[in-house]
Amino acid sequence: MRRCYFPNGNGPDGLPYVDYVVGDGETDAGPAIDPGVLALYAYEQIDIAPVSMGLAPEPGPDTLGLVGLPVWMWVEDPDATTFGPASIDLSVGPVSVSLTARVERIEWDMGDGTVVTCTGPGTPYTPARGATASPDCGHRYEQTSAGRSGDSFDVTATAYWVAQWSSNSGAGGTLTNTTQATEQVRIGESQVIVTRD
Repeated sequence: MRRCYFPNGNGPDGLPYVDYVVGDGETDAGPAIDPGVLALYAYEQIDIAPVSMGLAPEPGPDTLGLVGLPVWMWVEDPDATTFGPASIDLSVGPVSVSLTARVERIEWDMGDGTVVTCTGPGTPYTPARGATASPDCGHRYEQTSAGRSGDSFDVTATAYWVAQWSSNSGAGGTLTNTTQATEQVRIGESQVIVTRD
């Protein structure tokens, strides 16, 4: 029997090591570790993080968007841990797995009862774009945020991760996870004042 220790002392199922049987001639003859458990452990090593939310109008008490104008949503500086893809190969004794994880979609809960689903990271807004709508991830508020907590809408971005894995044993599968981030956006209403000379 062989005993494989994990470098950080925390392997699958919380064990610091895994025992597996070896046969004659030092040939591995029956690993005691489940490839699916090793895949889950590999997924945890990616340490995925919530997205950094890009919004126009910008979040915060000093910025005010307007009813009817386009709202842009995007992932600020997406990388392997916030959007993917992120890949990892891991071996314990005779068992090895390869795993690749990425965000499949982001659901933007706009706080007004609307959920916008975007399959990509979105397009960052720049002042040169003016009042045009986002080409791939946007929204328009039909009511103000006045009277709500903080006079703002809570906008929550839920990223849905999907990880595909395979092993040298022939096993494979899919793992899923989610992350969330929230910002507050204030939306007002434009008032037109008519005056007579």
